[in-house]
Amino acid sequence: MGDYFISITVLPGHPDPQTVTRVVSYTKNLKTNQVFLGKMNFQVTKKNWFWTEDHFLKGSQYPIEDRHIQLMEFQETGNYNILFSFVDNKERHTVFIELKVGEPINPLKYGLVIFFAFGAGWIIWKSQKKLRKFRPV
Repeated sequence: MGDYFISITVLPGHPDPQTVTRVVSYTKNLKTNQVFLGKMNFQVTKKNWFWTEDHFLKGSQYPIEDRHIQLMEFQETGNYNILFSFVDNKERHTVFIELKVGEPINPLKYGLVIFFAFGAGWIIWKSQKKLRKFRPV
């Protein structure tokens, strides 16, 4: 992102609900080759249907050694956005990641299953109807 290299690690990589999750960020300025050691702000929001978001967690962290480590525990399955922002040299920088927790419901998946089940039923019904026609021998 611009002059910065930002590496974000989530441990465990695919967290389950009610599991302590560590989000670790490492930020380095590529021009000066210096690690960012200032305050990192973060905000976690849960994505809901129709693109609305519920604020889940908001705070800031100072680095431990050269990494910003945030512990969090997600209570529900779903898709979450994690927004990181920091100010360096009077410039504000922002980056976000999407995190899938557990196995959220995907309405598209269920819609496709219903569509294919309806299509298979229609094909079977049509084939049975053809078999019942009287044919001259």
